[in-house]
Amino acid sequence: MLLKWSITPETLSKNNEYILQIVIENDENIRLFIKKVKLCVLDLKLEQLKEIDQKLGTTFLGIFKKRMNIDFHLIIDKDIVNVHQFTIQIQFNKYINEKWSPILYDERGPQNFQIATIPIYKAFLSRTVRENERYVPDKISKSITRWGFNLSTVGIPPLRKQYTDEELLKTIKFEIKRADIVFAIATKRDKLSNSIGWKTFEWLQSETAIAYTLNKQIIVFVEEGVKISGLASKLINLPFNLENLHVIDEFFDQCMCQIRDNIQERRDSKFLKNLLIAGEIALSFGLIGGLGYQLGKKSHENDK
Repeated sequence: MLLKWSITPETLSKNNEYILQIVIENDENIRLFIKKVKLCVLDLKLEQLKEIDQKLGTTFLGIFKKRMNIDFHLIIDKDIVNVHQFTIQIQFNKYINEKWSPILYDERGPQNFQIATIPIYKAFLSRTVRENERYVPDKISKSITRWGFNLSTVGIPPLRKQYTDEELLKTIKFEIKRADIVFAIATKRDKLSNSIGWKTFEWLQSETAIAYTLNKQIIVFVEEGVKISGLASKLINLPFNLENLHVIDEFFDQCMCQIRDNIQERRDSKFLKNLLIAGEIALSFGLIGGLGYQLGKKSHENDK
């Protein structure tokens, strides 16, 4: 008995619905009777049992059915972009010596599947680069990367060069401009005087302000106790603490498809805008060309 599988769609689904299709193929010269097929997605603790009750092999009419497809409809609404493990158990009988065998079991797996996050987008990450403050931003960075983003942050050691203040600002602006989205992580840095709150690293305000002026999507993750003000406080803020970092993954599970759709819509609108601009230029050249032809024609007529 041969077993193949596929996941549809292979990329992210807006409604979190996926179909795991199992293909069972009879590679023997005897009849099989497939009674039940059970799917277990181990890490998600999902189980589905399908009652099949169909033959695979030559029937009394001489019809040969060699394979069958079985679709398992899955709702995956957590840990969506992680690797998932599943097993398949088949309950079946074999027709041997003109009689059916007792129930047999064939279990396959574990196999892995993963939902693809394509296309890959560019994201600028505003974060602390100090070695003793890297745990939280490193962890959040991994979560963002799993969702199909290449991240850039200016100033993470080891540095390729030492920046002047002017070069640093210019490089940051360049990286933010080429990014599809900006994420910022406001972690604790300095205790506020006469307050129980904390300040975050200095560049967060500047980098989010640059992103805002460039009309970028901006999401700010704010560690509990950090006080942010100005423009950054008016953006999309998601609070977290060291004990509940999982809320960020839950937020991505719920919202990342929409975030990625927004990025694509912005890309499409820019493409359309550029296309229209190109069309206007082409039209202008066409009008100029036509006008030139008319002027040339009149000049030629005057010469006659």
